[in-house]
Amino acid sequence: MTSGTIAARTEKRKARGKEKGIMLKEISPSRLSRGEEMNPEAALELICECFGIDPEKDRLAYEIFKEIVEAQKDERGVRTIEITKKVHVTQAAVVYHMNIFMREGLIVKEGREYHLRGRTMDQTFDELEQDLIRRMRRMREFAKRIDEEFFGF
Repeated sequence: MTSGTIAARTEKRKARGKEKGIMLKEISPSRLSRGEEMNPEAALELICECFGIDPEKDRLAYEIFKEIVEAQKDERGVRTIEITKKVHVTQAAVVYHMNIFMREGLIVKEGREYHLRGRTMDQTFDELEQDLIRRMRRMREFAKRIDEEFFGF
């Protein structure tokens, strides 16, 4: 795949993934500080926990997300049918979780394939961070309007 194609796909993903609902769960600071010592699997589990996916209680959601991340390593997407065969669940169950990941802004759908929103996990989180910054700026604008209207500031 050429770098131009990768860049074009990344831009499309950014456009599709903007303004998704990011619901981050708080994880204890001691667990986050161990992040440098974690192997990639443990780090992925922690990321899932931050998004409310407990890898122990919701193993299916974790396995689906892991499949997406692993496919991204090879710069390819993953189809729901591939996941259904690997994890032995219905396609409806896979689509259900994919929709949640899309709503959270973690993944995007291109044709029949699902990809991380960014080219890498780091780029995906950079885009999520930018979403949060844009949202906060917009909320501050609303706050200023409220201050002007109610308090005359």
